[in-house]
Amino acid sequence: MKLLRLFLVGFLLLLSIGYMVEIFGLSLEIMKFPTSIKLFLYGGLSFLVFWRLFKKRFMYAFSVFEHELTHVMIAKLFCLKTLHFQVSPRKHVEGQVVVGVEGRGFVTRIISVFFSLAPYYIPTLTLLAFLVYPLLGERMQPLFFFIVGFTAMYHLFTTFLEFGFHQADIQRHGEYFSTAFVLLGNIVFFGIALVVVLYGFDTVPGFLLNGILNVFG
Repeated sequence: MKLLRLFLVGFLLLLSIGYMVEIFGLSLEIMKFPTSIKLFLYGGLSFLVFWRLFKKRFMYAFSVFEHELTHVMIAKLFCLKTLHFQVSPRKHVEGQVVVGVEGRGFVTRIISVFFSLAPYYIPTLTLLAFLVYPLLGERMQPLFFFIVGFTAMYHLFTTFLEFGFHQADIQRHGEYFSTAFVLLGNIVFFGIALVVVLYGFDTVPGFLLNGILNVFG
């Protein structure tokens, strides 16, 4: 089992390198600073200011709620029964989601990985912005780029604050595996956000394929 886990860690790190190479390939276009990238960056910087101003009032509580809500979303995706969902209203905000998972087989373990680590690699608010995009007119496109930057920075910033080896979610699957898995997830997510902002949604499949080909092609 340890040998398999070590192999998986190496595999995930190789994929991370492949997608980083693909992201670096976007650097020339990014350095031209098109309007979409400027708005994306403005959104990211605006979040940092927003967090600084409101973290003590509601941002921390909201981030805990969003963290647990992401657990619930993945539970529903895999048709798991949510047994308990709680975000404490106390000053020291805590959250907890308990789901019913039957069996101890390979598939169950895979589902457990995606469920347990979901908040650390899934940018829930950015995905929501992606879902809303088709409803927006062309005039709203600048706002979309800004929101993608804002929510992307929110995800990366809160993941940095929340991720730690003391977390039960991380301990459950091992420190090295969890780190490699979350690293890959965030690199892929950030790359998708960049190609959407630069070129649109049509280029996402190409980005995903090229990241793999950079390693195994």
